[in-house]
Amino acid sequence: FALMGGPITQLRAAEKKAGDSEVVLSPECWALLAPHCDGAVDADGFARLRSVRKSAHSRMWKEAQAEATAVSRDASMLWLERSAAVAARLGAEAEEALHAAFAGTLLPGYQRASTQMFEQLHAAFTSGTERVTSALSAEVSPVTTQLAATAEPLASIEARLGQLLADVQAAASSAAAASTAAEEAAQSAAAAAASAA
Repeated sequence: FALMGGPITQLRAAEKKAGDSEVVLSPECWALLAPHCDGAVDADGFARLRSVRKSAHSRMWKEAQAEATAVSRDASMLWLERSAAVAARLGAEAEEALHAAFAGTLLPGYQRASTQMFEQLHAAFTSGTERVTSALSAEVSPVTTQLAATAEPLASIEARLGQLLADVQAAASSAAAASTAAEEAAQSAAAAAASAA
């Protein structure tokens, strides 16, 4: 809320005229307090308060208290009446304005922010995946090259081993045949010797 009106205007004017440790009263305030106070009035009607008469303290306090109570009661009633009237008039309009602001400003802004966030996440994920793939390719490529280079010598060794195995099998077959032939010859010689005897 804002404080405004005649008393506030008087307060500002009096404040400009007051020095350190001085109480300056507006002409309207001085008209009410002059019978109970001593002060010096300047050309504009503002009064610098010098003292308050002791006999007036209690009476002034009671009057001020009563007036303050009445003003407070009137202000409270006025505030309640004005608040109710303003709330009744602006209730529907404020609700419509709130819905319009939410639908026209807040919701699109949230959607834009969400879209930008997901686009940034997608870009970061894609960039990170590409970096990891590139690093893996750089590490795997030399190994692949080395494997390809060793494949041909391995194939040659495998062919030679196959040839040696075939040669060994052929030699074994020849040796077995020669051994069979020798046994048969020995048996034949033994049979011939037995016949001659």
